[in-house]
Amino acid sequence: MADEIKYEHKTVRTVRGTDGLVISKMRKDGWELVEQSQGTLRSALHFRRPKKPLPWLLIGLAAAVLVILALVIGAASGSHA
Repeated sequence: MADEIKYEHKTVRTVRGTDGLVISKMRKDGWELVEQSQGTLRSALHFRRPKKPLPWLLIGLAAAVLVILALVIGAASGSHA
């Protein structure tokens, strides 16, 4: 379960004939074409790309700093009372 890749999905609707331009632009941005649905005038392109992992170390560090800051402010306000 930990090695399972999670994806974010995006659907782009284009005018038929411009599909190639949209696909190449999205591939440059890291998207992978999953499915292409042809309509009479428009096409629907379904893309996916791996989700970027959350920086849990940075989030934990920020939370620790906020807790320490709250303790310092609480101690400072308590000593002046």
